[in-house]
Amino acid sequence: MKRTHKKALGFLGLSLVVATTIFAASLPGPEALAATSTAFTDTIVVRVVGDAPNVNITSPANNAVYVNPSQNISFIYENVERVKVTLEYTDVDGNVHNYDLDTIIADYKPGSASYDIDLSNPPYGYGEYVVRITGTSEVDIDVEDSISFSYYPVTATVEKDDTTGKIYADLNYNSDSTDIDRFEITVYDENGDKVTKIPTITTAPPTKRVELPIAENVLAAGKYSIVITTYGTDGKALYKSYATLFVYDPEPIVVPNTGSFSGGLNISQTDYLITGLFVFFLVGISGLIWVGKDRKSSRK
Repeated sequence: MKRTHKKALGFLGLSLVVATTIFAASLPGPEALAATSTAFTDTIVVRVVGDAPNVNITSPANNAVYVNPSQNISFIYENVERVKVTLEYTDVDGNVHNYDLDTIIADYKPGSASYDIDLSNPPYGYGEYVVRITGTSEVDIDVEDSISFSYYPVTATVEKDDTTGKIYADLNYNSDSTDIDRFEITVYDENGDKVTKIPTITTAPPTKRVELPIAENVLAAGKYSIVITTYGTDGKALYKSYATLFVYDPEPIVVPNTGSFSGGLNISQTDYLITGLFVFFLVGISGLIWVGKDRKSSRK
């Protein structure tokens, strides 16, 4: 009985070994796992929360200039009872409008909020904006963060083409806009006076680059600016102007390197060399003629 029991246990153990070996052999190797598995990357954002009340605007960027009306206002807050979000808008006529966007009951818990806003829709429009986030605690200690940004129909940069020497204004505007009809570009000098030699330049979408005929009109070197007025499809000005400053420096006239002695004569070193060789040649010919005559006189 004992011998039979031992044989049964031995057979069972051997069967387990065989089964384990078969299972291990059926498992894919490291290469197969690497080829068939999908890698996942977890991004962990750690936010350090302080003890003092705090609010902080994360977008838009401060002092940014936009031509796209779709903007996002985002901010974070901590250790405040409530948060108030306001927007100040100064329109093209200089009128200031204030709007309460939201009030959040934070209950002293850290949090964040985000709002998408379309500046092309009423009651907004082209102009200047200020976003203010105010946090209030139970002891009436207010903390505030604010940023300013602008929304224009067009911005511009002025640059010189190094190959042609021409001056261009590169326009940046929202190509999807349906309310822009044309742009009028006027050139002013550093005193703020209109350059009469250059008439107002009119262009329209989809044009992005406009030549400024400055060199052709022989303007002096100095500081200039362009003012761009944008008109809508109704013929009215959408935004009064946008000024871009630039420095115009015409190409200097290159003169030959004549040295100190001949600086006022405008004679180059090559001219001196040619003249010297010519004089040397004349002197040599004259010497040969004089020697020949002298020999003839001696024979006589």
